[in-house]
Amino acid sequence: MKKLVSLVVVCFFAQFVFAEISTTVVTQPNQSQIEKQPQQDPFQENLNKLQSNDPAVRRQAAENLGRARRVEAIPYLIKLLKDPDQFVRSTTVDSLGLLRAKEAADEISNLLVKDESSQVRQSAAIALGYINERKVIPNLIKGLDDKEIGIKFACIQTLGILRSSEAVPVFLKYLKEDDVNLKRSVLNALGMIGNTSILADIRNILNDKDPNVRAEAIRVINTLNDQDSTQKLIELLKDQDSRVRTMAAVTLAKFGNNSGLSVAKIEIENKDSIIRIQALQTIDLIGDKTCIPLLTQLLNKEQDPFIKQRIQQTLNILKTKYPPETPSKSIKKKK
Repeated sequence: MKKLVSLVVVCFFAQFVFAEISTTVVTQPNQSQIEKQPQQDPFQENLNKLQSNDPAVRRQAAENLGRARRVEAIPYLIKLLKDPDQFVRSTTVDSLGLLRAKEAADEISNLLVKDESSQVRQSAAIALGYINERKVIPNLIKGLDDKEIGIKFACIQTLGILRSSEAVPVFLKYLKEDDVNLKRSVLNALGMIGNTSILADIRNILNDKDPNVRAEAIRVINTLNDQDSTQKLIELLKDQDSRVRTMAAVTLAKFGNNSGLSVAKIEIENKDSIIRIQALQTIDLIGDKTCIPLLTQLLNKEQDPFIKQRIQQTLNILKTKYPPETPSKSIKKKK
């Protein structure tokens, strides 16, 4: 009797387990059912999220549309420039900049001078550099008066990108101020603008007390090919700052002047890799035979693989210019 009861219990339990397995198998969708389920287009999904009540969702959607580089999103993003949330507006401006949305230039330039959020104003100044539309220059010049220094710097950079000659008079005033970073930013922009009428002002900056400003001024002289600055650059070969000396040497070399070769020979062993590269560039242009054994010795002990490769490149240039002399063989005539 006990065996019969046990058998019944086992059969009931097995039937219960089988039923559970069968139910589980039936309720699981097969692969074909999964494939048939419609998948929403990410682009359309982000467009829909622009209407969300949650500003964080709108902001993320605006960022996604910019990263996707989908120009079809531009009209929708332009509408979002009036969003009440400053972070949404800022992100939208960034995305429109990435999309090079010229049709948004006017509205973004208005945000630069009118928006209450400094983050939005700074994003606007940067985005206008990507959009590259000259009609916004007047508002960018107004942006130079912004109380936030970051916005001023962004406007300077964008005006340089746009090669705005209209901004030059304001920039020259900044060169007379004490702010080192401001002067360097302005010099960089003036180099991009390429207006040679300011060269006399740049030469005056070569006497600036800050070595970083002097170095940046030399770079602009190099860019604008101001060979009238040659004598002043020769004087700067004795500057106390090694970066200034090397910048002067490479610029003189570009002008075809070899006065800075001795400086370059010294600075190729500088601890600063940027200075070493500039020294090697100088030797590329004006190096002579005496540089070959010096570079060969340096090559053998160099540990930095990038610098080692760069030294080898310079050696190859010099060996092409000055191939080793083959001794002439005297031919004895038979009597």
